[in-house]
Amino acid sequence: MHRVGSGPSEPEAPSQPSSGLAGGLATEVRSALPGCMEINNVNVDPGYRGQGLGTALIHAAEIRVRSRGHSRVGLGVDEDNRRAAQLYQRLGYRDRGVRYVSRYAYADDQGTDRDVEANRFLIKELVAPADSAGQA
Repeated sequence: MHRVGSGPSEPEAPSQPSSGLAGGLATEVRSALPGCMEINNVNVDPGYRGQGLGTALIHAAEIRVRSRGHSRVGLGVDEDNRRAAQLYQRLGYRDRGVRYVSRYAYADDQGTDRDVEANRFLIKELVAPADSAGQA
């Protein structure tokens, strides 16, 4: 699995990276962080931001990654998207110095058509949830 949370029709993908690209994992990321799972294309409608939806989406994806036996997950964030970067950093994602460029057509929050995005890849080491039965 390289892309997390794309919906109920998401096909099962191999747990180990193949020689081809899967999901949105860039060659620069795959080379620097082999086997790292990726959360791809998180977006909350501007009218609903600030209500915890982004946090809930990320947490749900992390649970899915962890349930499949992986201990590390990452995501890319546009160098210009400070609000998203702050969210990811607050959730424990750290910059490891990996940079890459995404090319796809999209409209930014101001409605400007864009097709190139300079990204930094943030990583989080996942910890197993505490065993509530073993806690006092």
